[in-house]
Amino acid sequence: MFEKQFDDAVLVAAYMKHKSQTKAAEEVGCSRETVARAVRRAGIPLTGRKNNGDHKGNYGGGSPRKITDGQILAGIKEGLTRQQIADKYGVHVENLARRMHRLGVHAKYSQHQGFAHIYGDCWHYVSSQDEKCKQKFTEFEYLESRMKKRGCGRIRMRCKKCGGIIERSNTCLRNSISIKCDRCEDEKKTLEARADMVRFFIALKSYKTPKRCVVCGEEFYSQYETKRYCSDRCKNKGKRKRNGHTGDYRHRARKYGCEYEPGITLKKVYERDHGICQICGLAVDWSDNTWGKTGSFYPSIDHIKAFANGGSHTWDNVQLAHIICNSYKRDLITV
Repeated sequence: MFEKQFDDAVLVAAYMKHKSQTKAAEEVGCSRETVARAVRRAGIPLTGRKNNGDHKGNYGGGSPRKITDGQILAGIKEGLTRQQIADKYGVHVENLARRMHRLGVHAKYSQHQGFAHIYGDCWHYVSSQDEKCKQKFTEFEYLESRMKKRGCGRIRMRCKKCGGIIERSNTCLRNSISIKCDRCEDEKKTLEARADMVRFFIALKSYKTPKRCVVCGEEFYSQYETKRYCSDRCKNKGKRKRNGHTGDYRHRARKYGCEYEPGITLKKVYERDHGICQICGLAVDWSDNTWGKTGSFYPSIDHIKAFANGGSHTWDNVQLAHIICNSYKRDLITV
């Protein structure tokens, strides 16, 4: 059959008028392939997804790419629409949509406001999240966000104290979640560990230095620098002296206005009376601890004439007695 012939000038004029192979073919009444061959013979580059991509169309080698991935992402961050990006770099808008899909960037399209939300692996600035971050996290500076259609997105912020950048889920902006800087927390833990080490070495040095008990005068070792007593017995004895307890004979003698003779101790009275209670006549027991540290047969110093009856703390008025006997006697027996 005879094939109808078309003039290249007519085909090229129709293509330049409509900028589309399909519309030019419909006007002239031929196929798209015929328009494409005429345009190529005229040396004019074709547009369209088959001729402006990485892959090759049905016409042999495709035309070289006019826009790079970096230029697409830069246009998105500037807030340009898909049509504005295509017009800026001279590419087909449908090819641009496919390129964005391959990059993993899915945007909510708006003809007037640009890309309101960008979804995928693209980090970009979101003014609404910046305002929320300023209201909720005053110690951080908002940087950028990465949105997702499903699941939680991510935000990046910079610590105003140390300058460290942290990445958190964007759910912290709408929930009552407190966030902390990772670098500041590491520095805090390092300082705490260093302080613990310093306290350990100070305690070790203090433990190696002997101390002297303020009550009995014996040397002892302790890891605490402020410890003054060698045992709980001396600690209680020193506390009684500070508080004016009845066991302090100097304080009691001063209270009743009686004579006081220093140097009288329980051991000296025990040796003088040969360990015999002068009230009941039985021996005292130093190992009796039925009441805790002291028992009923534990030795004690008894005043023959009590302080309340005008007695004194002198050698002629003290005697050895069991604790139980001393407590029964009290100041009821007078001499």
